[in-house]
Amino acid sequence: MKAKYKIILVTSLSLLFSINVNKIYAASNNQNYQKNFINKLKNDVISVSNKYKLYGSIMMSQAALESSWGQSQLAIKGNNYFGVKGSYKGQSVSVSTTEYNAKGQLYKTKANFKKYPDVYSSLNDNGNLLRNGSSWNPSFYSATWKENAKDYTEAAQGLVGKYATDPNYANKLIKIIDTYKLDELLDNKTSKKKYILKQILHQ
Repeated sequence: MKAKYKIILVTSLSLLFSINVNKIYAASNNQNYQKNFINKLKNDVISVSNKYKLYGSIMMSQAALESSWGQSQLAIKGNNYFGVKGSYKGQSVSVSTTEYNAKGQLYKTKANFKKYPDVYSSLNDNGNLLRNGSSWNPSFYSATWKENAKDYTEAAQGLVGKYATDPNYANKLIKIIDTYKLDELLDNKTSKKKYILKQILHQ
């Protein structure tokens, strides 16, 4: 009987070890494709965000969130990284989407989204939208502009209820930015540690 229990124990430990290894491997893969996503969009995000005087960290975090880090069907089929509805130069793609109604309840629907020829076009169209708003209100997204938002957290709040119906949208963007330090990477912001070290070296 003891031998039988030992076999069961060893088997259980082996299974547990296998599960943990798989979790670690999966987490590593997630980090890899997220880093690859950031590296892929980095230069274009910097270029477009500077062009429209927006926070690059907001643009990157939006692209990551809206496209599931480039894995969504909308991103794959239409190079649409921001979930922008409508058509782009007559081109669109129809996909299922989840929306919030006026009561904050989720519901599923199908809608047409813009189809872009490349990633840069998607970024540029989004930057143009945030900077120039709509025909009826050019300042509709003015709360996201660098001259109006003192940092990316304020810019993120400026998107809630306007760009996105999700009441937690800003918090989701901020979490992505903080996790991957996108403000340091894309907003020309020097971290406090780096700033202090720079000051010490120049004394």
